[in-house]
Amino acid sequence: MADMRWLSGLTLNRKMFDKFKEKLETIAKEQNVKEITPIIKIDSQITAKDINTKVIEELKRLEPFGEKNKEPVFVYKNLKIDSIRALSEGKHLKLVLKDESRLIDAIRI
Repeated sequence: MADMRWLSGLTLNRKMFDKFKEKLETIAKEQNVKEITPIIKIDSQITAKDINTKVIEELKRLEPFGEKNKEPVFVYKNLKIDSIRALSEGKHLKLVLKDESRLIDAIRI
């Protein structure tokens, strides 16, 4: 088992890993994977100092969100997953995320 490497549900012999990687990259280039990769439009980059009750109340005033009033999308970079667990029989995930100094509770619905 020491000669094996686990990758996305595959088990490969270490000696074959580089060959597998090259073949996978070739296929991805041939299939124009970049063209089918979804683009997420970000409204703003935020950090923990940007999140407070006033901002949350202001965002609530923008509701209801729908077709002509898209829900805002924020990016918070360099977070690490500190812990993760499934909720509601795996329908949701509860995460504890960590930046340099804070722990942030999050739920993926």
